[in-house]
Amino acid sequence: MTVSFDSAHRQWVAHRETALDYRVSILDQLRVSRDVETPSRVFAVVDSIVYVRKRAAIDDFLQELGVPHRVLSLDSGEDAKGLPTVDRIWRELDAWEMGTTGVLIAIGGGALLDTAGFAASLYLGGLRWWRMPTTLNALTDAGVAPEVQINFANGKNRLRAKHPASETFLHLPFLQGLPKSQFRQGAAELLKVAIVRDSLLFDLLGTEWPVVLSEEFQGTTPRGFRAAHSIIELAISGMLDELTREPFPSRINFGHTLSPPWEMPITDERPLRHGDAVNLDMAMSVILATQRGYLTPDQRDLIFQVMRWLGLPLWHKLLTFPGALDAGLHNAVLERGGALWLTVPAGIGSATHINDCDSSELRAAEQELHALANSGP
Repeated sequence: MTVSFDSAHRQWVAHRETALDYRVSILDQLRVSRDVETPSRVFAVVDSIVYVRKRAAIDDFLQELGVPHRVLSLDSGEDAKGLPTVDRIWRELDAWEMGTTGVLIAIGGGALLDTAGFAASLYLGGLRWWRMPTTLNALTDAGVAPEVQINFANGKNRLRAKHPASETFLHLPFLQGLPKSQFRQGAAELLKVAIVRDSLLFDLLGTEWPVVLSEEFQGTTPRGFRAAHSIIELAISGMLDELTREPFPSRINFGHTLSPPWEMPITDERPLRHGDAVNLDMAMSVILATQRGYLTPDQRDLIFQVMRWLGLPLWHKLLTFPGALDAGLHNAVLERGGALWLTVPAGIGSATHINDCDSSELRAAEQELHALANSGP
């Protein structure tokens, strides 16, 4: 930190560069390497469903750390991603007299990782934490991001903190046995990275998805092993590279401008799941990009073909509800320094941003998307 005194204005200026250092590791075996600093104790926050499915492996991992540990099993999901759950974690940490030499470990999907990480960010001024994503969605999104965020006042991810887990452990066997719908949700995040920054990843998803899906990313055949690891490594490398840039404009905000309100109860309809909402946002952005000349119709049709191939939706009736399109525009401008920064593809593997999109253009894009979704590209 540097401190200077401006005598003319009688003010001090303190400045410190904030370092952003964290590590993401792929673990073949569920054990911590020797170069990871051993905590004095461990408080594990575990998704209740994951704990039922993988309890023996999780308990063995915690036992092998060789320090006192406690497990808090919680229901997760968007409904639980809020202050009441954070408050419960804080109270449990306090009751166990958790100190700053301990580590909180979050094990679960994206919602649980965000919630536990947010609790860690404020407890005792910032508690060290590790995370283990257990879904494909979390593996390539919330499981590698430096921000932690929770919902507030019916707003998606309104409360945020930059508090990355010092260690992230990616253990692909956690994916084994998940419902196919869970893989589809994760496919949207993979496709996000592919469309706006990595044509090789796009090609892999377009050819190898049935293989990795049937093998649940376990690599049981040589082809499946190569494909699964290539897809994961390209997606995470792309995410981490983008996350080192300034928040806006960032290509990985693709699919995350219009969609956040669609995951909340803004209508009587059931809110969309994260991957489905992101893909609908991406599909709308593809239409906008084509209308503005950033994509050719052939490129648009190829993207939609891969979306269908991955089992992702191209349209949903929620897009026609009053305010469903405007809400995302309004929130984005509030959160992004007064500008929209809507990411749209500019070819496959590249992107640009637009700031002058309005409600009428979105409604026209939705109508064209609906027609294409019904007819097929």
